[in-house]
Amino acid sequence: MVARRLGDDFAMTVWAHDRSDRDENRYRRIDEELLVDLSHLEPDDRATLIDLMDKAIRRGCIVARSVETCIELDAMIDGVETQPSPRWWHRCPRGSSTAYPARHPPPRSTVRAAAP
Repeated sequence: MVARRLGDDFAMTVWAHDRSDRDENRYRRIDEELLVDLSHLEPDDRATLIDLMDKAIRRGCIVARSVETCIELDAMIDGVETQPSPRWWHRCPRGSSTAYPARHPPPRSTVRAAAP
């Protein structure tokens, strides 16, 4: 989708910045950052592309769909913050590797997931 608008040779870097709780050995938040130069687009075209990229990430990113119900997972595209992910802490399954409300004990084992 991005290549259709920017050409096949566009450059993009994706970063995943984590915010972990070292005491509990798990991630509480992951901020995704997509670095792509959209400055040559008209403002309306840029906003449309950012919206389409955000929707594509939310629809197709397996990691995001796997962890977003338990940790904060936010994205920034070309310096623009996209819609924050829902924070449904109560939906985290017991025994998963992600965060729990304080009344639940931490899981016995921890698996770390990093966003693409």
